[in-house]
Amino acid sequence: MAVALDFAHNVIAWLPYKPIDPLGRYEIYAEAFADHTLIGTFGDYSAQMLRDVVDDRISNAGMKWLRSYILAHDSILTDSANLNKGWSLIKYIANSPYGNVQVGGFYEPSPTIWNMLRYSGVCGAASKTSQFLLNAFGEPAYVVGQPGHCAYVFFYINNQWELGYNIDGWQQTAGATSNLPEMFNGTQLNMNQFTKDKSYLLAFKAEADMSRDDYGQALSDAQQAVARAPNNVEAWDAYIKVANYLHETSGLEEKIEDTFKFLESTNMSYSGGLNYDNIISSLTSKIKS
Repeated sequence: MAVALDFAHNVIAWLPYKPIDPLGRYEIYAEAFADHTLIGTFGDYSAQMLRDVVDDRISNAGMKWLRSYILAHDSILTDSANLNKGWSLIKYIANSPYGNVQVGGFYEPSPTIWNMLRYSGVCGAASKTSQFLLNAFGEPAYVVGQPGHCAYVFFYINNQWELGYNIDGWQQTAGATSNLPEMFNGTQLNMNQFTKDKSYLLAFKAEADMSRDDYGQALSDAQQAVARAPNNVEAWDAYIKVANYLHETSGLEEKIEDTFKFLESTNMSYSGGLNYDNIISSLTSKIKS
């Protein structure tokens, strides 16, 4: 499901800038799971978290090569405590024999993962290598921007999202007005997996109820969804849609504000300083008077 969802459109590998074969990507992870190559709790992740694993923007051949190279030469990085240190494979170098890293063509004539390790790069290369390594061995991760810098986010062995190759912290990650806070709210964060999955199921059920014009049942399902996981933004979206249709929005804005202000005051279910005001304004702006 994760591969099908993530590769529903033509996904181009960052290296070597060619489309990734979805079936090949599935087979790589199925085989690695079967032979116990993957690290951590890969088999217990939700489909949403698995998307942050399989969406590794190197070619299928590059992923296989990276795994075999690490297992042969740097097996210490396959220890769960060291898997997030892919940046250690990269030297901080701004110029390769083919040009400056800011200009382009840095890894020519063959932009492969091998040449990435061979010629290194700057923060982008360090963070991407870290992501590639984590994803290749079954851990969720993706790169994010900070002011003048590239970092990465990863789901670590202590079961929370953390920043790697970090300079500016959560508040400056991807920009204060980005959709990153909503992205985090839409993902498991230090929360019972069953509770969060049940919330998603109820939110999806509410959407299905609305498609059948059963708005009474949709309201009940959406209310249960936000009650089970108050930080599930998709559940709140469904709730707002139903309330708008039924003209039952009185007090909803205050309910959203109170919920997320409480989460902010207790830092419940989060691992870093998210912009709660941005989350609140994004949701409340969808309420129709």
